[in-house]
Amino acid sequence: MLNLVLSTDKLQLITSAAKTIDVHASGVDDLSDVFTPWKQNTAISTNTTTDIVAAPAGGAIRNVKFISIRNKDAASCDVTVQYYVSGPTLYELFKCTLATMEELVCREGVWFHFDQYGGVYSTQLPVGSDSVVGGVQLASTGDLTTGTDVTKVVVPGRLKYFPGFPKCWFSCGVAADIQQSYGLSSLTDTGTGEVTATFTTAFAAATYSAQVTVEMTASTYAVANARTAAIYTSGRATGTVHLLCIDHTATTHLVKDPLTWHAVAYGGW
Repeated sequence: MLNLVLSTDKLQLITSAAKTIDVHASGVDDLSDVFTPWKQNTAISTNTTTDIVAAPAGGAIRNVKFISIRNKDAASCDVTVQYYVSGPTLYELFKCTLATMEELVCREGVWFHFDQYGGVYSTQLPVGSDSVVGGVQLASTGDLTTGTDVTKVVVPGRLKYFPGFPKCWFSCGVAADIQQSYGLSSLTDTGTGEVTATFTTAFAAATYSAQVTVEMTASTYAVANARTAAIYTSGRATGTVHLLCIDHTATTHLVKDPLTWHAVAYGGW
């Protein structure tokens, strides 16, 4: 608890700006074991130093049991509570920034900072890392795109923005029937040995990287079963990619369907 013992002891509040601040203080005076309750209300509207608890009468001990400092203004204000002793000697007790409708309370010597909804601000955690237990911040879309931050946490919904994460992948049959996929809007069976993929989100430029492979038509590695996949000439557009599959005919490679298509694309949005 806070006790004012000398007849010059008092509590003051420093306000950093001309804001509307209401202060209430109350407690009990002890004069030779005679206890007298007291209260003091102060309305502040300037950036100044204001006495919020007056000094006790000579010989009395003023016990400050409760202080409420509420910011009623539409803008924030820095407040500093200090103990004034004759001299003057000043001791800073508590300092914080009160946003609009926030309140600083001292109850039985313990300070609480309330937000506008009546919740108490907790102790701030240190910044967490791979070697320090503490608070963390979520990585933004920009953090993922840059890919250099090592202090923020990545959530699943933003992982796709990381440059090293595939923006689209899929497997499909020869009729462009999608088996599994991610980031794929649709597939079109362009013709024998050809398929066109349409991305859910278009790339920023048609210079992204696309890899494609296909499944052989049989387990025996023979000319009739082998297939080679490629990207069609000028087949990369920002929103689509055109894929091609050929066989291993000895004289002239022919466009042929594979058993299944497999493709993945990397790049920036």
